[in-house]
Amino acid sequence: MKMLILTLLISMNCFASYYTIGDTLDYEIHNPPLNICAGDELGSTIFLSDYIGKIIILGITASWWDACYWMDLEDLHEYYIDDHRVVVIENLDDIGQPYSCEQWAIGAENNQLFTDDGDGYPLFEMFSIYNYFAERAVIDHNKVFRYLGVDNDEVISAVDSILNSWVLGDTNFDQTIDVLDIIIVVNNILNSIYSATSDMNEDGLTNIQDIIILINTILEN
Repeated sequence: MKMLILTLLISMNCFASYYTIGDTLDYEIHNPPLNICAGDELGSTIFLSDYIGKIIILGITASWWDACYWMDLEDLHEYYIDDHRVVVIENLDDIGQPYSCEQWAIGAENNQLFTDDGDGYPLFEMFSIYNYFAERAVIDHNKVFRYLGVDNDEVISAVDSILNSWVLGDTNFDQTIDVLDIIIVVNNILNSIYSATSDMNEDGLTNIQDIIILINTILEN
């Protein structure tokens, strides 16, 4: 086990992060499948691109690093549990060395997503600027990599800063609310896609009520 950990630590220093703070993610190139490995959605597969239009808080951990236990994201999940604009994902690499995903998730809320990105370390390679596993990355609703660190208060500060500048109705993020945004909301409804920027009344749904509110907002401006 010690040799395995030493090998992994050495190899980690060879990885160069694909992204640095301020970069916009390219989901056509970097969008690994994340297998949900604990909770109510066990066995499902998600992708980071599923959450375009939301803020992603992503924990990057490994089962062999006991120190990662203090990195549990439950507090962050609880803090944003009523905010549909934020999703919390804890990704666990090297499952079973020694802890299973279920063991790691004990005591956490089922709505907090626990995932495994399979063979290799694609998420680690995407975001690990500092070359260690105990990290939290924040990706905003525009797919911009906004924060990397380990402190919950810093994560909350980064996310709240994004939320404070959030513009409801600007579904294409062009800093203007117009007919193009109405078209996007209609397409979201027709394709059963939820987008927090389309959720004008912030009820966790995208429907005809949001279109009416959006139209009224445009007319008032």
